[in-house]
Amino acid sequence: MPDEPWFDEEAFAALRKTVNGTVFQRLLKLFVENTTSRLEEIMQLDPIGEPERLAVALHALKGSALMVGARELETTAEGLRSVARHREAADIEQQRKRLEAAVMRVHDRVRQELTVSD
Repeated sequence: MPDEPWFDEEAFAALRKTVNGTVFQRLLKLFVENTTSRLEEIMQLDPIGEPERLAVALHALKGSALMVGARELETTAEGLRSVARHREAADIEQQRKRLEAAVMRVHDRVRQELTVSD
């Protein structure tokens, strides 16, 4: 699969080579579980009233995205953090939708790997 701008296949392959297959599979499953929980938290937080909690949740999501090479997810999380930090309420919901779509797209890619490796 060629390297796509939204997903860094080389970073993903490097992670795969770093750990054995069982550990890699477990990391991917944890990634899906954790990013699902983190997304739910982000969608429920009040970005204007709880900016610190939102920043922490987005930072954790970005870290997870970096681990698997999910560039789009990383940049979208940063975009939401920026919009929330500047209290641009009109753009927050749009950024949340983008974030949700980016998480789903990465989950689809990660699940392909889980299916291949089963």
